[in-house]
Amino acid sequence: MKIILILIFKSLVILTSLTSCNEQKKSGFGAKPKSRLVYTEVESIPLGDSILSAPYDKEYFLFFKEVEYIPLKQNPSFAPIGVTSKVLLYDNNIIALDVFVGKNVNVFKNNGDFLYTIDERNNIISPKDIVVKNKILYILDSYCYVFSFDLSTGKYLKKYELPFFSISLVAHDINSEDYIFDIYSISNKENKGFDYWLLNYDLSKRKVLYADFTKKEKEASPVNFFNINKLSTKSSASILSKPFNDTLFLINHKDIVPLVKFNFQKRSLSEQELFELGRNQRVGLEKIKKRDLFIGYRFPLVAGNILSVGYQIGRKRNLIYYDLDKKKLIVMTKFIDKKFYGAFDPRPIGVFENKMIYAIDVRAMRNYINFLMKENKSFKVSQEAENIIKLSNGSNNPVIVLAKPSI
Repeated sequence: MKIILILIFKSLVILTSLTSCNEQKKSGFGAKPKSRLVYTEVESIPLGDSILSAPYDKEYFLFFKEVEYIPLKQNPSFAPIGVTSKVLLYDNNIIALDVFVGKNVNVFKNNGDFLYTIDERNNIISPKDIVVKNKILYILDSYCYVFSFDLSTGKYLKKYELPFFSISLVAHDINSEDYIFDIYSISNKENKGFDYWLLNYDLSKRKVLYADFTKKEKEASPVNFFNINKLSTKSSASILSKPFNDTLFLINHKDIVPLVKFNFQKRSLSEQELFELGRNQRVGLEKIKKRDLFIGYRFPLVAGNILSVGYQIGRKRNLIYYDLDKKKLIVMTKFIDKKFYGAFDPRPIGVFENKMIYAIDVRAMRNYINFLMKENKSFKVSQEAENIIKLSNGSNNPVIVLAKPSI
C-alpha cells in the first residue's frame, strides 16, 4: 500500500507540474530525433539467496580505505542543511543539494567553510538536481526551469525554460563550453497520456539532439523514473537505470550501452508482466506487492572500479557494492552503524575521482546520543562519534565523508 500511495502522490505532483508547464508548451521535439541506444549482451551477475535475507554484518568502514571527513560549517543566518540528497565536488568547492527540507543548494569551500546559499531569494523554489559545467552551476528547478549561476560567486547568470517536464539533469563533458545536457523528461501529448524520454538537449538552442527510449519500452513502464548519475568527476560518461529493468546502462553524448546486469531470478518481471503493468498500473503494482518482485535500482554510482547501487524488492531496499574488475560483490540487506548510532548512511550521494561521497547526519546523531544518555546515565559515547562531534565544532550541518570502497 505504501508503494502505491507514493506512486499516486508522485503522479499527482507530475500532473500538477505538467499542467503548469504545458499551459506554456504544446510543442513536441520538432524533427524526429535519433536514438543512441545500442543493444548488446552483457553478463548476468547472480545474487544467489542473498537478495532478500542475508545481512552484511561487518562494519562499513572495514572495507573503506583512505577515509576523509569534511565538516560543513553552518552560517548562523541559515538553518542547517536537512537531508543531503546529492553532493558535487568541483574546482575546490563542495555543492550540496537539499531537496526535501531546506529546498536549497549550499556551496562550501573544499575545507567545509560556508560560501553561499541559493534558495527562494534567488527564485529557486524547488530544486530537483544540480550540475556543474565549465565553472557554472546549473540547477533544475520546479521540473520546468534550469537556472545558471557563477560557481565562484553565486551570481545569477541565466534562466532557461524547458519545453518539457524534467526530473534530472546530467552534463557529460563538464569542462566544455557547450550547453548540452541529458535530461529525463515527461511530456503530456494533447492530454492523451504521457511520453517518457531521455533527451540529449541543447539549452541555448532549445533543441533535442537525441531521444531515448523506444515506444515499446515507454508503454512497458508507465511509472518510468530514470536514475542518472555521473560515473566520476572527470568522466565524460554517466550511468543510468530504468524501473523494472535489471540492466544498468552506460551513457554519453553518442550512445547508450548496457554496462552490467544483476540476476534477480524469479523476482524479475516477465515481458508479459511488464506489458500488463503498462496497460494497468494498479494490477501490475499489486503483483509486485504480493510476490516481492524487483522494482528497480536507485542512485547508481561508480568510483574507480567499484559500482554502488541500491535496489528495491517489494518494500525492501537493499544495497549492492560490486567490483567491475574482480567480479566480486557485497549485498547489504541490513544496515549496521554502531559507531555513529545510525547517522551514517552507506548509500553514497556522489563521487569524486576514485572515492564515493557519504554524509553523517550530525544533528540526528547528537539527538540520539542525548536520548541514550537520558535513558542510561552510564552510557558511553563511541570514540568515533566523539571525534565527529568535535570535528563539527557546534555545526548541525552534515559531515561529508570521502572513502574508497574495496571489496
